[in-house]
Amino acid sequence: MCKLRIPPIAINILLLVCSLLFALIVSEVLFRAFRTPVNGWSQKIYWDPVVFSIGAPNKEWTKPNPEFTTQMRTNSLGFRDDAFPTEAPRVGERRILFLGDSFTMAAQVEEDERFTELLQDSLPETHRIMNMGMDGAHLGQALAYYRHFGRSLKPDIVVHVIFIHNDLASLSDDDYVFLEQDGVLELKGLTPQKPRRTAATVFHSMHLHLLGRVAEGVSQRLRGQDGILIEELTEESYEDPEKAIRTIKIDYRYTKNGQQYLQTSRSWEATMAVLRTLKEEVEADGSRLIILPLPAAVDVHDEWGEELQNKYADAIPEQEWAIDGFFDTFVSYLQEGNFSVINPKAALEEAADEQVLYYPQDRHLTVEGHRVVADVMEGYFVSD
Repeated sequence: MCKLRIPPIAINILLLVCSLLFALIVSEVLFRAFRTPVNGWSQKIYWDPVVFSIGAPNKEWTKPNPEFTTQMRTNSLGFRDDAFPTEAPRVGERRILFLGDSFTMAAQVEEDERFTELLQDSLPETHRIMNMGMDGAHLGQALAYYRHFGRSLKPDIVVHVIFIHNDLASLSDDDYVFLEQDGVLELKGLTPQKPRRTAATVFHSMHLHLLGRVAEGVSQRLRGQDGILIEELTEESYEDPEKAIRTIKIDYRYTKNGQQYLQTSRSWEATMAVLRTLKEEVEADGSRLIILPLPAAVDVHDEWGEELQNKYADAIPEQEWAIDGFFDTFVSYLQEGNFSVINPKAALEEAADEQVLYYPQDRHLTVEGHRVVADVMEGYFVSD
């Protein structure tokens, strides 16, 4: 009888594969034991063809971070809040709906420390605050949330919290359909684009979360937000908007060249077109829209603005910086468009002299920052 002879090299390769597989399994088990699942690799937020993305409903988890650890949960619609009312408003009840992105969802603080809950505690019991913030939501997504979820809640007031530093709409963004009529840009539709699958998302979908986290870390170090390899900024590339955007991303908006580019690229026009649509629909429903623009950490903490300038000192002259100009321009557009605005910037700047209002690394509001914003809103609604 002929015996099957396995070459020694094949045996060595098989042993190597088995060893690597065993090491991967052990590493994955240890990783899950010591790291609690968070957004991204535990699939807490899903793409949706109508509202862009939505949280997984009725979930509870812990969100760890070197700067904070918070307890997270979602209601039946996937938002971080109590169950939204299904009944009609009671006589005398005043409902206030908040739309926004990660600054409104506020995973960096506990739920009862957010400015929405702090505002709820300061207002009469006849007021009902509803938080429809979602991590990563842009202006079009907030509009979609209002259309498909918020409108049915019959809010008296809709507060759209906007962190404009990463919420600008763009003519080149496939999520929007714009049409120009008589020289005025108008929003004609929303077309949610399914995000492309990355190595990290593929690993996570296979429940190989350790490899997914490694892939995320490598991507963050090697690539910018748009998936383009990071380049070094030079004086020459700073003068070229496309190269500057590719290199320093949204930091370009804090410079005079960057702010001029926003004008010529019609980004402000596109942004205001989306907001006008929301305003028209909210008012047609008998409600009132209020915009709450949130400044960035560099707008509030002067020392962080100086750090930003020093970071690019070799390529961008000091006189080219206009850090306040970006946020202030947005507020000016809102005022010219007859939007009701609650602007907390001055209060945040004053409080920043004695408190840290944004996390140094995460750059979202701290508990102290939420308190300042809540106090500003309380003053507005009490006098309203």
